[in-house]
Amino acid sequence: MFIIGFALLMSIAVGWLSTGSPLPILMLAVVIVSSFLITHLSSLWLVIFTICIHFDDLFVPLGFAKIGYGDFALALLLAYWPTWRFNRSVSLQIPKAWPFLILYLIGVGLSWLQGPAPETVTGLYVRQCLYIAGFFMLVDLIRTERQLHLFLWMILFSCVVHVLVGFYLDGDSRRFVGLVGQPNSFAGLIGPGALIALSMNSVPHFKRWIRLMFSILGGLVLFGLILTVSRGAQVAFTIALLWSFRHRKREIIIGAILLGLVFGLIIILHPDRLEYFFLRWQLEDASVHDRQAILQNALRTIYEYPFFGFGFAQFRLLEDFIQIDHGHDRASHNYYMGELATLGIPTVLMLYVFILQQTKNLFRLDRIIHLKDRAYIITLQSLLIFQSITLIFRGGRRMIEWSFLAIYSAAVIIYYKKYEADP
Repeated sequence: MFIIGFALLMSIAVGWLSTGSPLPILMLAVVIVSSFLITHLSSLWLVIFTICIHFDDLFVPLGFAKIGYGDFALALLLAYWPTWRFNRSVSLQIPKAWPFLILYLIGVGLSWLQGPAPETVTGLYVRQCLYIAGFFMLVDLIRTERQLHLFLWMILFSCVVHVLVGFYLDGDSRRFVGLVGQPNSFAGLIGPGALIALSMNSVPHFKRWIRLMFSILGGLVLFGLILTVSRGAQVAFTIALLWSFRHRKREIIIGAILLGLVFGLIIILHPDRLEYFFLRWQLEDASVHDRQAILQNALRTIYEYPFFGFGFAQFRLLEDFIQIDHGHDRASHNYYMGELATLGIPTVLMLYVFILQQTKNLFRLDRIIHLKDRAYIITLQSLLIFQSITLIFRGGRRMIEWSFLAIYSAAVIIYYKKYEADP
């Protein structure tokens, strides 16, 4: 309890330093204390970890580096896993096809070294190595269904807090940006919360009032998602939700009613934003042209640097080596093309083969699971669909993407072991 109390006091101090006000971090402290009251101490690390990776945009400037809450989550994982492993005699839990990740990491290192300015992104390369190490640690730590469920609940809670704080901080901007400050990234961050809340309506043992609560929370986060006017995230959310509801006519009707209510609230509260929403969907704004030009930059880079890419995390230096007419000092705005442009085709293929292996095994679970587990598996599948599509329209939030990939991989191991099947 002393350690927990000390950590909460430190979080308030960090909040004061990073935002000028302890209020946001006090809210996080309340979340942590509440979570501790409803979970065992052994799961507290997962609660803190999940919350911190969703508030990585809060950080403490230390001059030489920005130490965000995502960095704290990674440090917690790197410190907790060796202690946990030392006190356990269970075998190491690693996902199938894991050698492809090792090959990917080797390729990242080669790409980093042959880039035009590797010394400027040394810290980013070290972080990437730590992210992959953290991935393996997280897969090893997540061994029960209860931990998977807790991870989902903490995602939902974090997204709800993000939306509420975003409403509190909302100014005159035509797009909802929250603490993140960028609408597309913010939409990619909160979208999973709405999917989790709406998907949980099909859990058979939940009482009616719990399902109603999930519908309300899902509507709240969906309200924020629409206000971001992030077209890519909204397309991804629609496809993921249709996948989740594909066999449930009742939920489709509820979802349609909920969407109508959300648009009704927007008409009442923010009629100007609704007008901007439909204006953006005409696809005639400058953003469409910008993305096309930046995508062409990425395609040219892949063509000219096919094997090791332009250099890990060095896409912004592209204009010094290739004549470009648009998108100066800009990232690729497409995770897949950005990875191919900076790392090269062979390295990225190693990562994609690994991800496809986990995806295939996750979707094959439909054949063996019982009804009581189906809602959770479908939720994980819909989250994977949402992330995969949103990354077409934005760069990755690496700590979150690796953490979610670890959860998908752990879920595959847990459920195949539960049903004594071989993926």
